[in-house]
Amino acid sequence: MLDIAEFLTRDQRTFSCIEPGCSKIFQSFSKLESHILFGKHKIELNRKTTFDLIKNKWKDSCSSIVEHSVLSRNSRLDQGLSTTQMGWALKKERRNVRFDEKVKDYLRGIFAGGEGSGRKANAADVARNMRVCRDEAGGKLFAPSQYLLPSQIASFFSRLSILSHNPRQQQTEDEDLESAIQMIEVIEAIDTVNSS
Repeated sequence: MLDIAEFLTRDQRTFSCIEPGCSKIFQSFSKLESHILFGKHKIELNRKTTFDLIKNKWKDSCSSIVEHSVLSRNSRLDQGLSTTQMGWALKKERRNVRFDEKVKDYLRGIFAGGEGSGRKANAADVARNMRVCRDEAGGKLFAPSQYLLPSQIASFFSRLSILSHNPRQQQTEDEDLESAIQMIEVIEAIDTVNSS
């Protein structure tokens, strides 16, 4: 039938299953025979990959986490809630704020001076000057709410540059707007005549 010497290990008198992949070990040959007859094998990989080891460690660490929370009748639900404010990772709402006319006039003057002299103003320098600029009475020219970032000043100068190089484009847009307004007025007049 089976050769007993085949199953004996050198260190101990144990018997291991001959089924490939089965990792069961028995102390007596009779138990090994009954195991083989019933065929209840415990199949395990001989070598576990690093990925398998990582997955098993992760499973063990996740299963060891247990949260014990017991609610009594008098306890409130909000006691166990997190104190982190909801939506902390959401983007902040972007506000579009129009510049005051006073700020626009100041920036237009600096832009015109740069166009006339040929030396463009640095947006960072203009932003710093806005904070320290004084009027004739010695008071600050701009309130802190009117201070601009260098990026805002640079984009304003960019728009002024485009408009100064293409004044015809602005006139074309105005003419298109006027013709659209005239068409709307004609349609409204026709509607009022038809409804009466």
